[in-house]
Amino acid sequence: MRVGRMIRWVVTAVIVAAAAVYFITPVRLAALYLTGRAGPCPWRETMRSADNLRWQIELKDRILAASRLLEQDPAGYNLWETPKGRYWIPRGSDYSLPFNLAEQERRIYGQGTLGVQPGDVVLDCGASVGVFTREALAAGARLVVAIELAPENLECLRRNFASEVEVGRVVIYPKGVWDRDDVLTLYVDPGNSPADSVVMRPERAREGPKVPLTTIDKLVDELHLER
Repeated sequence: MRVGRMIRWVVTAVIVAAAAVYFITPVRLAALYLTGRAGPCPWRETMRSADNLRWQIELKDRILAASRLLEQDPAGYNLWETPKGRYWIPRGSDYSLPFNLAEQERRIYGQGTLGVQPGDVVLDCGASVGVFTREALAAGARLVVAIELAPENLECLRRNFASEVEVGRVVIYPKGVWDRDDVLTLYVDPGNSPADSVVMRPERAREGPKVPLTTIDKLVDELHLER
């Protein structure tokens, strides 16, 4: 009888622990960290990830509420007025724009001495429609190379930074960066153009065009950038 009760207690404890890991976010995050599944993320940041997500969603909702659609181009592009300026984006990806703007408001790429400094040359790898490109320019970058391989995002970059390209502050580079020269298939997500990728295939993605890739070293040499 005593052994039977112990087994029931053990089974109950396992079920409760499993439920806690699944349903209680801090417990789940702690379990991921302790089992080594949080990658290089420090303990403090692991435990803050749920708060960061809530903050991200709140910022996204606020930016979306303050934005408005200005124009719809029959070619498949929408022009939005946002608190961070006007952006052309591929139609169907309208709600990825406020999410990406919220990421920049959170300074996910660093700030202060870790951020863009006046006079910097910035390589925006996977520039999408140029949200970080614009942030880098506002921070005083001398030149931003907007590296992008998705055709619809390239068209938006050309529209969003026509004047900056003309005066030489932005270079739009129509390739991806890789560890070698290559040509790979681009997987296109019709509802989230920033997720277009040659590495991952999102659930909704369709097979797109073959796109060229090169190395950062070759890009720097090709554009005659200072090292």
